[in-house]
Amino acid sequence: MLGACHATVAPAQVQPGTTLLYKVTKTLHQTDMDSVSNTAIYRFKVLEQLPEGRWRIESTLLDYRNTRGQAHFDAARLHETSISSSDELLQLALLHEPVELTLGGTPPEQPELVKVLQKKGREWHIRKDHLQAMTSGLPYYLLQETNAIFFTYPKGQPTWQSKDSSILYSVSGAPGGIMHISARENTAKKTGGDRREYRYEYDWDDAGKKIRGANLQNNVTGTGLINGENKAFRISDNMQLELLDTSFTPPVVPATLKEMSVLFSFWSDGLNVNGETDSAKLYTAIAKFDPQYGRQKRYVQAKLSSLQSLPGEESHYLYDDSLRAVPIYLLEGNSSHLHNRLQNAIGQDADSAMMLITYLSKASRQSFRGWVQHSFAQELARPEKFNIDDAVAHFRKIGWPEQRIERMIEESKGRERYAGMLIERTAHHPDTLIHHVTYPMYLYHAAKNLRRKDSLQYITNQFRNLPPAVFKAGNAGRYALLLYKKLQQSGHPAEAGRLLDNTISRLEKTTADSTSNTRHAEQNILAYAYKLKYDTLKHTNRKQAFIFLAKAAAASPKSPEENVHDSFYDRALLGSKESYRQDFADELLKEGASQEALMVLSQQISADPSVLPDVQKSFKQHLPEKNFAEFFEQSVMRSWKTAPAFELQGVDGKTYRLSDYAGKWLLLDFWGTWCHPCREELPQINAFANQVKNDPEKAFLSIACFDNAEKVNALFSQKGYTLPAALSDTKVQYDYHVRGYPSKFLVSPEGKMIFLNYGTDWRKIVELFSNIRPDEKSSTVSKELR
Repeated sequence: MLGACHATVAPAQVQPGTTLLYKVTKTLHQTDMDSVSNTAIYRFKVLEQLPEGRWRIESTLLDYRNTRGQAHFDAARLHETSISSSDELLQLALLHEPVELTLGGTPPEQPELVKVLQKKGREWHIRKDHLQAMTSGLPYYLLQETNAIFFTYPKGQPTWQSKDSSILYSVSGAPGGIMHISARENTAKKTGGDRREYRYEYDWDDAGKKIRGANLQNNVTGTGLINGENKAFRISDNMQLELLDTSFTPPVVPATLKEMSVLFSFWSDGLNVNGETDSAKLYTAIAKFDPQYGRQKRYVQAKLSSLQSLPGEESHYLYDDSLRAVPIYLLEGNSSHLHNRLQNAIGQDADSAMMLITYLSKASRQSFRGWVQHSFAQELARPEKFNIDDAVAHFRKIGWPEQRIERMIEESKGRERYAGMLIERTAHHPDTLIHHVTYPMYLYHAAKNLRRKDSLQYITNQFRNLPPAVFKAGNAGRYALLLYKKLQQSGHPAEAGRLLDNTISRLEKTTADSTSNTRHAEQNILAYAYKLKYDTLKHTNRKQAFIFLAKAAAASPKSPEENVHDSFYDRALLGSKESYRQDFADELLKEGASQEALMVLSQQISADPSVLPDVQKSFKQHLPEKNFAEFFEQSVMRSWKTAPAFELQGVDGKTYRLSDYAGKWLLLDFWGTWCHPCREELPQINAFANQVKNDPEKAFLSIACFDNAEKVNALFSQKGYTLPAALSDTKVQYDYHVRGYPSKFLVSPEGKMIFLNYGTDWRKIVELFSNIRPDEKSSTVSKELR
C-alpha cells in the first residue's frame, strides 16, 4: 500500500488503558496487475505515553482476509486456503499475538515485533530469505493504520496545515459531537512533476476522543516499466477504518492449524534437508497432523504434494497409494492431484472417473484439456492387440511387487472397458466445456470401427459442420486428419479429400488468430495437413503438390518457442513429423533451386538445432562444392538474436560477465535449488562443466534464479558439485525471456544465442555446433544468400 497519512500521531486526548477495536479495509489497484483487497480487525490498547510525543501501544490482529486476483486467503477458514504471499504469512504469524509498538517520530525498529516474528520463524522453520524480507519491513508495520487511528488536531482551530505545508486540514461540526475532518493537498505547494492525489476524511468522536471512521484515498499516475514495456500507469490505494464494539469475538484458529499450514508450504524448510523433502521429517509431520486434519482438504492436498516431492522411485508408489486412498471430494480444486487420480480411475470405475472429470474441468480448463488431449486420447488410441504379457515381464524385471502387477493388469482390462463409456458420457455431458473438449474425439472414436460408406459419411459431415468453439476447444484438426486417414484406408478417397480440404480451410482461419494460445499447436497440425495434400497430388499434379509442400515447410515450427508441448502428442497420434523443411529443401535441391534450399535449411536448424547432422548430410549430398561452415555462419547464426549482456555475482564471490566468454560457445543454464527437474540433472550438468572447464572453444555457466548463495553452496557442498554458478540479479532471466526451469541457451562465439528446448540433447548440440569449422575451400554460399 502507499504512504502513510500525514496526521499528527499520539493524541493527548487518549488515556493509557484505553482499548479500541477497528476494522481496516484496504484496496490496491495498479495498471496491468492483480487487484489486492484485504480486511483486518485489530485491537489496540494504549499502554504508556513516552517522551517527545511518542506512545507505546499493544496491537493484536484478531482476523484477516486477503484477495489478490483469483487467490483468496481467510484466516478464519485457514484449513481451506493456501498462503500465497509473504504478507499473508506475516499476518498469520501475528494472528492473535499481542505485540508492543512504539508510535511517533521516525518509524522505530519495533524490537518486540521482531521478537514475535523471529519466534514464529523458529517454530515454523520459515525460510531465511522470506524471514529476512518480512523483517526488513517491520518498522512500517501498521504505520498507515495507527497514523489514522491515533489522529489529533489543534483544538479550536477550524483549519491548519501539516508540518511541511503540503496538506490542508479543515474541521466541521459542533464540539462535543461527531466532527468531520477533511484533508486535501495544498495546490500552492504542488510542484509540476507531482502526480500524486490524495483525499482523507475522518469522523472524530469529540466526546469519546476517538476516530469513529475514516476513508483515505491515494492516487498516483505516471509512466514506467510495466512487464518489460514503458507505459502509462495508475495506482489507486484506498484505506477505510471502522470503529467496532469491543465485544467482538474473533475466530478461533488453532496453533497447530497455523503450524501445519506453514510447514506444508513453500515458505517453510521444516520438511526439507538441503532443499529436498526429507522422508523422516515428512512422516513425523504426517503422524502429528493426520489425526486432527486428515479429513480436511487443504491438509490432504498439501500432504500429497509433499509425498510426491520425495526423492527416489519408491516415492512414486507411496504417493500413488496415498492418492488412491483419498476421498475424491478432498481433491477438489487441485488440478495436479485430480489429473493423477483420474489416470487410475479410468481403469477402475466409470462413475468415479466422471466425478473426477467434472472436478478437473472446474479446477483448471487448461489442465482438463491437457488431460483429454494428452492422456485420455492415448487410452482410446491404444493398439487393439496390446500385449499385456510383455508389460508384465518388463515390470517383473525391474522389481515391481506381484500385488502391484496384478493391480496393473486389472486396471489395464478396466481401461479397455471404461474408456469407450467415458468418451460417450463426456461428449454428451451438459457442461459446455466438457462437451466441447471431448466431442471431436468422440466422433473419431465412433468412426474407428465403421465400414459402411453412409455411416462414415455421416461422421464426416459432423466434422465438417462442427461449430468453431467445438473445433478449437476439442482439437478437432487432429481427429479430422485421423478420420481422413481412416477414409483413405477404407477406400473412400473422394470423401477423404473433401474432409482434408475443409480441415485445411478451418485450420488456416484458427492459426491466423495471433492471440490464440493454441495457435502454434494448430499450425503444426496444419503443416501435416499440407503434407497430406502434397502426398495426394505429387503423382498427378506435381506443380500444385509443390505449392502444398512449400506451405507445409512454412507452417512448420520456426523456433523452439513454436514447437509447443501439445504438438508432441499430436505427432504421436497422427504419425506426423516435427518439420517439413527438410523435405521441402530436398525437393528444392533436386530442382536445382539451391538458393531457396539454403534459406529453408537455415530456418530448419534455428527451429530445431538437433537436425544439424541431417542438414549437413543433405548439404554435402546436394551442394558438395559449397562451404557448410560459411553457410552456417552467414545464414544460420546471423538470424539468431543477440544474447543480452549481464554482470552477475557468483556464489564463489567472483563476477561473471557475458563478455568474458567472447570467442567461445557458451551454454547458459537457468535453474534454482527449489526446482526438482533442475536438481535431477545437476550430476550431468556438473560433469559437463568440468569437461569444458579448460576447453578453449566451449564454456558453461549456470545462473541460479530466485535463490541465494547459502542454498546453492549448501547443495554443492553436500553433492560435491564444482560447476560455476552465478546468482540472478532478478533481471537477467527476463532479459532472456526464460519461460520455465531449467532453461538452456547456447551462445555463439560472436554473441548470438539460440534457445534449447527442454528435453533436447543439449550436450550433443553443443558438441555439434562447436565442431563446425571452416575449411580452405572457396565458397559462393554467402553470395547466393544475398
